[in-house]
Amino acid sequence: MNKLAQLEAKYAELGAEIEKLKAEKTEWPKVKDSYFAIDASGIGVHLLKWCGDANDRGFLNIGNCFRTREEAEAERDARLVVAELKRQPGAKKFDPSGQMYGFKPNLKFNMLSYGRDFSLNFSWYSTYFDSEESCKKAIVAVGEDRILKAARWWAMGEV
Repeated sequence: MNKLAQLEAKYAELGAEIEKLKAEKTEWPKVKDSYFAIDASGIGVHLLKWCGDANDRGFLNIGNCFRTREEAEAERDARLVVAELKRQPGAKKFDPSGQMYGFKPNLKFNMLSYGRDFSLNFSWYSTYFDSEESCKKAIVAVGEDRILKAARWWAMGEV
């Protein structure tokens, strides 16, 4: 087989694979598909069967419908990290008129950077603190490794 024929065969194969992935993306979940959801306590993860009722659609609409247990557990753990950060002493809501301290993950170097006005661009980790000291203490209390794991899940889908 010449080079052109090889490339044409590869092109056709990739086209079929792309169409298959598009179909999977748009057709899930379907009736009787299994999915995982985080329960109302925020702790448990349950295997469910899709029947298309209001509960199923509600889970899907709020982003609580996962193909694997590992994905559901990663999301649950990330949500718990954010909730724990927001309960730390010195945590506060965004105040555009005041000094804000925060942090942002650097996933390339697997570390958090923190300081004044650091997380003013809103994202999942937009938890603000009244001082650099309370920000540092929150990172230690919650765990830098847990925060980075949550960031990797939300940024790259790493379980």
